[in-house]
Amino acid sequence: MYKIAHERAKHRYHTRLAIERLAREGHIRRNGELLSINTSGRRLLDQTVENVRATLRKKKWDGKWRIVTFDIPEQLRESRNAVRAILKRAGFVKLQHSVWIFPHECEELARLIKEDARLSHHVLYGVLEKIEDDARLRRAFL
Repeated sequence: MYKIAHERAKHRYHTRLAIERLAREGHIRRNGELLSINTSGRRLLDQTVENVRATLRKKKWDGKWRIVTFDIPEQLRESRNAVRAILKRAGFVKLQHSVWIFPHECEELARLIKEDARLSHHVLYGVLEKIEDDARLRRAFL
């Protein structure tokens, strides 16, 4: 139980630091508790997408799968389509509807996607050590 609480606190701390850094560098705007990404942030997002894509060619796989899932409501359809397009462009593979997978570290990309205040509660990022029947995924990436 302590380990789980410690990991959650560590994640919150790193998220807070990242948000503060992005706000300080002018990539996001704060409006109370709401955050929104601006033009500079979108450029950073594009650069991060290219960096994530480049890891497919450069890095050796560490055996862990990174997963991004989203459940974005219909009234945010344009944002949902934008998230899907970003993930495709970064090289993710669709595992199931609104579940995308990637073999390398991409937490910063997921964090940047979530910076849009409307999406922060609708997008999740995780790391999987094992996924059943991953032969198809290995062929797609490795």
